[in-house]
Amino acid sequence: MKSIFLPFLFLIALTFCGDKASSNIGTNSSEDALPIEIQKLQDGNKILLQVNAHSGFGIQIDVPNVISASAKDGLIIESQNLVFAGSPNPKKPEYYLNLKPMELTFQGKGKLILQGKIFYCDFSKNICLPGKIYRELNI
Repeated sequence: MKSIFLPFLFLIALTFCGDKASSNIGTNSSEDALPIEIQKLQDGNKILLQVNAHSGFGIQIDVPNVISASAKDGLIIESQNLVFAGSPNPKKPEYYLNLKPMELTFQGKGKLILQGKIFYCDFSKNICLPGKIYRELNI
């Protein structure tokens, strides 16, 4: 009886460990698959961040879209203006057509970490979702 029970217990434990590993991979890949693009334009110690939605998607205006910045590995953020502002879409005024670039000034070199939540909508599916943003940029 013991010889049958131990392999069975091992298979159950292996199954549960496998599920945890695959769910972590899915979480990371879904965050990377957001229809949101963040472009970094750097000029000296100034960075402009341009946030855009892919074609067929929009970023909602009347919700708490947030991006925060932090630094590590020697980078120091002197000032930041990470506010969502821009012109509304004339066809769908509840969404941004264009967002104004967000500005940061810094000193040194290191990593800039951007974290936040952006509410975006898929126009073809008529559904809106919150998307978590996490990006590490080398400066």
